[in-house]
Amino acid sequence: AIEVMLGIYAIQKKYPTTKIYVVGYSTGATIAYSLAKFTRRLDENMPVINGILTIGGFYHDEKYHNYGLEVLEGAPLLAVHGIKDYNIPVEVGQASYNQYGGPKLGFIPVPFADHSLTQLKSAINQSLKALMKNT
Repeated sequence: AIEVMLGIYAIQKKYPTTKIYVVGYSTGATIAYSLAKFTRRLDENMPVINGILTIGGFYHDEKYHNYGLEVLEGAPLLAVHGIKDYNIPVEVGQASYNQYGGPKLGFIPVPFADHSLTQLKSAINQSLKALMKNT
């Protein structure tokens, strides 16, 4: 994650008007939250992450890393989760979304979808467009 963080920081410094979005799928949602914290640590005066999209994901601070969700207070969050996801139940994704301390753009439960990206594709595309439009 540190290499990615430094890359994002370099892009933001070279192209300061470029918007940066972080997308995390499944356990990658935890990485997305953590990455956003690291990028904010480099320069407190410049928010680097413009928005976060989690897909079938979760975040539990006490189990994964020691980074609190409050660090992302300025980064809007949008979450997509399949109702029939048995790998990471929709209730776990909803609980992670609910504990998030920053702006929330919506938690989108997708009917009949499981944990596969194929079944979530349409909702992901719509969510990315909404995230970019609203940030």
